[in-house]
Amino acid sequence: MTSTTSKAAPPAPPARRHPALRRLNALPPWSLLVAGTLAGGLAAGAYGALTPPAYSATAYVIAVPTATSDPQTALGFAQAYGRVATQPAVLGDAQVRAGVPVRTLRESVRSATSPDAPMLA
Repeated sequence: MTSTTSKAAPPAPPARRHPALRRLNALPPWSLLVAGTLAGGLAAGAYGALTPPAYSATAYVIAVPTATSDPQTALGFAQAYGRVATQPAVLGDAQVRAGVPVRTLRESVRSATSPDAPMLA
């Protein structure tokens, strides 16, 4: 009877890792969170510094009829105000108060009226 003895292969030497990977594995787990926070803060600061400021405001005006007038009259006034809001005469007065060129106001100011309600936005 013959016995076969199998020899186990010796363990392979550990694979050599790049020095940067060894340093990365040596960092504490929370360091990724700190690095992400710093990168996000730098990106947000750059965006804020390089992007011109933009402002937006919305106002609503409702024309309310008096007790003796027709509700359609209020609707007509609201639609008329909507058309007049972007006219040069109105924008000229707004330009004086805002200190912004009329051209900028003409490009930026928009008005919309509701066809069913006496409301102007």
